[in-house]
Parts: sequence; structure tokens; C-alpha cells
Amino acid sequence: MNLVPRIRLRTIFVLFFCTAVGLAAYPHPLSALEPAIVTAMVIGLSQQSWQLWRLRLGASDSGLGFAREFSIVWRVGLAFVMAACVIATVVYRNGLLQLTDEEKVSLSFDLLNPFTSISIAFVLCNSILRLRSGLDYREKQPQWSWLIWLFAAVLAMLVVVHGSLIAYLVHQAVEGIEASIPAQFQRPGVYPNLRQESFRPFWIAAGAVLSFFLAAAMLVCCVWQTRSTWQRFAALVAGVALLAIPLSFCQWFYVTEFHRLSPELAGAGLDASAIDWLVGGTVGCALITTCAYQLAKSKQVAGAVSTDLSIETDSTSLHESVPVLLLVAVHGIYVLAALVMQVANVGSIFGRQRIMFYVSTLWDPTSLLVLAQAVAALQLCWIRYQRRSQTTSWKLYGLSPRVFFESWALIAILLLIGIPTLNAFAFIAWLGPFNLRALHGF
Repeated sequence: MNLVPRIRLRTIFVLFFCTAVGLAAYPHPLSALEPAIVTAMVIGLSQQSWQLWRLRLGASDSGLGFAREFSIVWRVGLAFVMAACVIATVVYRNGLLQLTDEEKVSLSFDLLNPFTSISIAFVLCNSILRLRSGLDYREKQPQWSWLIWLFAAVLAMLVVVHGSLIAYLVHQAVEGIEASIPAQFQRPGVYPNLRQESFRPFWIAAGAVLSFFLAAAMLVCCVWQTRSTWQRFAALVAGVALLAIPLSFCQWFYVTEFHRLSPELAGAGLDASAIDWLVGGTVGCALITTCAYQLAKSKQVAGAVSTDLSIETDSTSLHESVPVLLLVAVHGIYVLAALVMQVANVGSIFGRQRIMFYVSTLWDPTSLLVLAQAVAALQLCWIRYQRRSQTTSWKLYGLSPRVFFESWALIAILLLIGIPTLNAFAFIAWLGPFNLRALHGF
């Protein structure tokens, strides 16, 4: 790949346009980097879509037809979402919308920021995969990759448990109020002592979560084409049977046990706004689609969309050109430094904190998203620099429509069952035999 800075006059005007959009959203230069990069990504995704649209496949490349259509659809859809976020940011930041302060905070922090951060991280990860598409598959999967997966699984469980921290603190506060009132006014049997029950709800919840993951692993095996018919049937039967355990657990917990453990929280119901449903549903669909794509992707059927990704990058993928990559690197360092300063400021407000208070930042989904965005940005720039003298083609891997839609339906069902199961386990885990408060420096 040849990394020679060659910038056309047309590209300079496009970069000025991206910069103008960023400064229209935020007057501060560092804050304006994000909308400027997003604008460049919208243009770059549109260029990639046009390149895929012009790709002509032969009769023998039927396995690549659906893959090309899928690649175009997700790029156009993501470009539309990112463009809408930038336009909305420019509009409300310049006072063109009459919104209250509460509505502005909700629009920015609950809707625009999550969509923008997730979209940027997704585009950066896709660019990394494109640049690595020419590598041998064994080179991309080191022997110690199982350690990465193990770390990711542990981190995911910590994030899930962290999601119920506020609910647990409210539960503890209300339980303390109940215990502080005179005995004659206390409600009998409210807030039971789980230690006297040998933490029975916790072990039931742990068994339900374990059954869910075993069922998910077995059902995922059903969509693999390398499995024989009887193996797929056996995995299907065993997976469906195991799914009955988390389903029964959810019915028991949300109907009966939750009201016994924390009647105030159970009586409050589900606290979710329309924006929460929109963001959660969109992220869920994106997660389902990504997992289904990975399951249906074929490494045997591949075609080259481009022979060299470094040729006319500003015309084929603007956000992967050298000027934009420099902005991406600066923005990655900036968001990482901003995260560190934010954590340090929060710690200073409450005085001197334990080291776990700062480490617990990694359990927060928002902090993880910012960290992932920064790491992906710096990794993309590093890979682009490493492969500057190599010729890397853009490979399009085949995608089976049948396996994709089967995987999509399966993962959607697993997600619908897994979310309430893990949510129930996360709350019960705080009441279990382990002191999880130490993970947050309490």
C-alpha cells in the first residue's frame, strides 16, 4: 500500500466543507473534530456504496450477490443515521429549535451522543477489517485469542452487573429507611435476609444464566453448515430444552420474587422513555445483524472490490484518506484524555478514592464506548501506517441468505430472552454472597 499524500483541489474543498460543518456544530476546534469526522465518514460511506454498486459480478459469483447488497444497505443506512445526527446537532446547537434545557440534555446525551459514538466506532472497526482483509486468516487469529474472548466475557458480565448499580443503591436506601422506622410501623416480611436463605435466589439466577449461555451455544451450532443433520437436530432439541430454564426463571422473578425482594422497585415498573426504546432497539438490531453476518459469512467465497485500497482514497473512501486519518488520531487522543480528566474530576469531588473507584470506569458502558472509539481510531492509524508500502485489496466475502436470516431470527430470540434474564441476575448479584461493592471502590 502506498501512503503518499496526494490531495486534489476537489478534496481540499470537501475537507473545508467537513470542517465548516464541525465548527457550525461546536465553535471549539477540538469539540468540532467529531462532527467534522462524522461528515467525512458520511461521504466516505457513500463513496464505498457507489463503488460496490458499480461492481459487476459474473455468473459464478452468485454467492457474492447478497453480500454486495447487504454491504450497500448497511452503509447507506448508517450514512443516513450519521447525517441525521450531524444535522440535528447543528440545528439545536444554533438555537433553531425551541427546546427547554431538559429537552436539550435529553436530545444530546440520550439520543445524539450514543448514536454518534456507536456509529464512529463501527465505521472505524469496519475500516480496520478492510485494511486487514488481505491478510491470511491464521495471521489474524493468534493462538492466544481465547484469552481475549475470556477477558471480553468477564468484562461483559461486569458491565451487565454495573447496569443495576443505581437500582441496587436505591434498594439499599429504601431498605435502610424501612429498618430505621419504629418496629410497630414496619411491614412484616419485607426485605428478607438472603443470608438466612443461603442466597437461594442468587444460585437460581446463576443457574438460569448458565443454562441460557449453553442453550445459545447449542442453537448457534444449528446454523453452521459444517454440521451434519442429526447433530443440528440434537443441538436444536437440547438448546430449546435449556431455554425453558431462563424463561421459567424470568416468569418466577418478575412475577413473584422481585416483589418479595424489593417491593418498591418492583412497584415502580419499567422506567424507560421513548428515546430509551429507540436507542435500545436500534442498538439491538445492529448487534443482531452484526452477529448474523459473522455467522453467515463464508471465507471460501471471496471477490475483490478493489485491487488496492490506497489508490485515490479521497475519491473512494474519504474517511480513510491521510488528512482525515490525522484528524481521527487527534480526536482519539482527545476523547481519551477527556475521559481520564472526567474520571479524575469525579474522584476529586468525593475526596480521595480507592483505586477500584477509577478502575470501575471500565464497567461503565459509556466509558467503554469512548475507550473503544479512541482505541479503534489509533489502531486504524497505526495499521494504515504499517501497511503504507503494501498493496492491500478490498475483499468481499460471500454471504448465505438462508444462514443469515436464520441466524438473525435465532439471535433476536436469544436477545429477547437474554436481556431480562441478565437484568434479573445483575440485580440479584448485588444481593448475593459476594461483595460486589468493592469492584466500585465502595
